[in-house]
Parts: sequence; structure tokens; C-alpha cells
Amino acid sequence: MRRWVFGWIMGVLAFAPCVSAQLQVRLGAERDNYIQHEPIIIDTYLISRNAGAIVLGDHDGWIRFSVRNGRGIPVRVNARMPRGNLFVLGRGRSLMRTFNLEPYFDFSEPGEYTIQASVANRNWADLRFESAPVKIQVVRGRVLQERQRGMPAVRPGEPPEVRRYTLLTTRVKGKSNLFLRVTDHHQPPRVIYNVAPLGVMVHQARPRFGLDSDGMSHVFFQSHGQHYFYCQVDGNGELRKRETYARGRGAPDLQVDPIGRFLVVGGERQVAVTDYPAPINAKLGGRDK
Repeated sequence: MRRWVFGWIMGVLAFAPCVSAQLQVRLGAERDNYIQHEPIIIDTYLISRNAGAIVLGDHDGWIRFSVRNGRGIPVRVNARMPRGNLFVLGRGRSLMRTFNLEPYFDFSEPGEYTIQASVANRNWADLRFESAPVKIQVVRGRVLQERQRGMPAVRPGEPPEVRRYTLLTTRVKGKSNLFLRVTDHHQPPRVIYNVAPLGVMVHQARPRFGLDSDGMSHVFFQSHGQHYFYCQVDGNGELRKRETYARGRGAPDLQVDPIGRFLVVGGERQVAVTDYPAPINAKLGGRDK
């Protein structure tokens, strides 16, 4: 009897690593530090070692993330992640799914966070496949400029909503980066609509920043020794445009014409891989990323 029990236990122990190797889950972050309230983008790589197809995304909780702060304490969950769409991972295939964790977990406090994911599927109903943890830092940004502007009322007869637009900067991978945060007018804000990354900025640069009558933000700043970014961000904090300009016979600059339109004057427009929306079938101008 003891031999049978011992053999059964050894069989289970041998089976567990064999099954766990059938699906590998790996996490990757765009970078190792983020500014407060910025989207926390996590890439999840799913790699199949199974002889057959693996069905994923067909039920709630097929993927679960856990987030702990620097003291190892689980952070507050703000909302439940949506199910997503069913997909099939073929034999020996791999794919990537990208998730923004910021709306679902409380990253509001600056500090270190540890993120881990586990995946379940119907092939092995009682088993979850876990990733190795990744660590990120959430940091405060330094305020450069602020503006306020009223937004049109959602319903007729209601007063306009006043929003605050804040230019922030912090160091990312040793380089200064610029961000635009859009919130309600309260201090501290009660509603944060978005924090939009605008790009790398030359240290000690002085960005030009203005708002037009439609609530669109216009930001112009030096991104490299000879290159500049011009960005448009809407009233919800979503990046709508990013263009690259190079110094020609003179440095480009942002100006406002007599009817209130924002225009880049001088320099030379260059199409670059950092442009948004991304250029299609265009010859890319050279610049340092």
C-alpha cells in the first residue's frame, strides 16, 4: 500500500511540471518607471508548448493580474477587468496581448510595484499558469505649466465643466520626458481623465503650451538637438497628433494667428517613426529615438 501511495505521489509530481510547461506566460513593461496616473501598459506573451490547440479568453478570469506595493501588500482593485475575446493558440505558436492595468488597480501612490499574471484555460481546468513577476516604479512628475478651460456642457442648460491641463516632466531611462495630464478643476483632482506621454524632451527645454477655443491643447518642445515635437491633445487627454520638425535655416516655433489657430512656423516638417498617427508608406526622416 505504501509503495502504491508513494508511486502515485511521484507520478503527480512528475506530471505537474510536465503540464505547467505546456503554456508559458511572460510579462514585459514598456519601461521601468511611470508617472502617476499614466496608463500602465503591460505586454503579456503566451507561448504554447502543447501538442494541440489551447483555447483562451473564453471565460471570465481567464487571465488575472496581481499587483503588490513595495511592502508586499496587495493594492486596491478599482474595477474588474473585462473578459475580452476568445482566441486559439496553435501548437508551438506564441502571441502577445497588451493590457492597461491603470484603470483596474490603485497605482496612485509613488513607489515600487510588483506585477504578476496567471492564465487558465479549459484544457486544464484546475491549473493556472503563472508568469514571473515584473517590477515598475511610479513617480511624481514636476509641474512645468498649468492651464484651465471650460468644456461644453454634456446636457443643454448645464454649466460648462472646467478642466485643468498640466504639463509635467520626469526622467525616463535617463532622459527627460514630457506629459500632459487632464483633470477636473479641483485640487487635488477628483477626476483624472488621462495622462498622455508626449515624448522625450531636451533637458531644460521650455515647452510652448496653449489651448484653443475647442479645448484642444497645443504643445511644442525641443526633443533633440535639431528636432522638435508638435503635439495636439484633446479635452479628454487623448493624444491626437504628434509631428516632428527639424531645424532648417532657423528654429521652428509655435505661433497663434489672428483668428486663434496654432501654427508651426519655420523649420522643416519631417516624417518620423515617432509621429502619431504612425506614418504609412512614407519615407522616414532620421532622428534619435
